[in-house]
Amino acid sequence: MISARMIQFWVKILALVVILLATTLSKAEQTIPSLTSHVTDLTATLSASEITQLEQKLAAFEKARGSQVAVLIVPTTQPETIEQYALRVAETWKPGRKGIDDGILLLIAKNDRTLRIEVGYGVEGVLPDAMAKRIIAEIIVPQFKAGNFVAGIDAGIEAILGLIKGESLPLPPTHHSASNSLWYAYPP
Repeated sequence: MISARMIQFWVKILALVVILLATTLSKAEQTIPSLTSHVTDLTATLSASEITQLEQKLAAFEKARGSQVAVLIVPTTQPETIEQYALRVAETWKPGRKGIDDGILLLIAKNDRTLRIEVGYGVEGVLPDAMAKRIIAEIIVPQFKAGNFVAGIDAGIEAILGLIKGESLPLPPTHHSASNSLWYAYPP
């Protein structure tokens, strides 16, 4: 027979489980900012001139090669892991060209002290996970440890762009003037 003590015990256990579940579910995911430029710094780590310099480099590369690289600096990705948050950002922003999927996201969670390079399928051959981890560990992190955030980001971007330059991806459309209208000529 079940005693009153046993019922009280199980009621307390059930209440504890409900409280823990409610606490876990109440932790809201970090919001994803709108994609308005190639460089988004939500931590005020970079100065306006540093953002402009990086923005110009990435915009020029996108114009010349077609691939899009985006940099996002957030304070934290908690309660999510950086991998989970990076995937959500990539799915929301959709960097790169449709059908080519040649976008790359450099995500920096400053307070968490974590970084991630999320790569579109179109450039996975030239920038596999192992190479992305090497860029982070050997190029970006040493600069960050020395307090040189912009130098680390810039060096990481240079390494990424250098690899993409070697990839045989379709070039972006070029603009030609014909009868005062613009049309796009795509490579064969």
